[in-house]
Amino acid sequence: VLHTLETAQIPSVASKAFEAIRPSVVRVIGLGAEPDPGEGNSPASRAGYGIGSGVVIIDKGTILTNLHVVSGAKRVTVKFYDGSESDVDLIRVYPENDLAVIKARKVPDDLESATLGSTGNLRPGDEVVAVGFPFGIGPSVSAGVVSGLDRSFRSPEGKQVMTGLIQFDAAANPGNSGGPL
Repeated sequence: VLHTLETAQIPSVASKAFEAIRPSVVRVIGLGAEPDPGEGNSPASRAGYGIGSGVVIIDKGTILTNLHVVSGAKRVTVKFYDGSESDVDLIRVYPENDLAVIKARKVPDDLESATLGSTGNLRPGDEVVAVGFPFGIGPSVSAGVVSGLDRSFRSPEGKQVMTGLIQFDAAANPGNSGGPL
């Protein structure tokens, strides 16, 4: 055991979490979408599409993402771990939580779904890993800790309040939306 500890590189918690979730993470692209004011004058905004992330929750192609990733898009596609792509159908939306459930029309034979965890025992200081496609590239991984629980957020327009949020300090950039934590 001592020899192994001295000679082998032990993978980090973040790298193990990333490898476990990676086959279930997808890049979500909303085409023909209305430009997102939060994207400013980014290339994605100018081209009329939005980029985000999603996580496969049922291996038949059911994917969870953020509603703002797909909202306003005329067509939405996903790119899977194996590189294949598919158009998706919007199955259900939960505007109060900024969530959308989408379903791929065509899925890889070996598609893996993620195991969803409970937040019941989550505490400030617990380690977390954020996986997604920031700026449309990736997948990427960043790690941090839970900074706070049961946080609230009011939209800049003041029209929507989301509660029960997890605050964390792992890097999350535009395009990470919808990815797993």
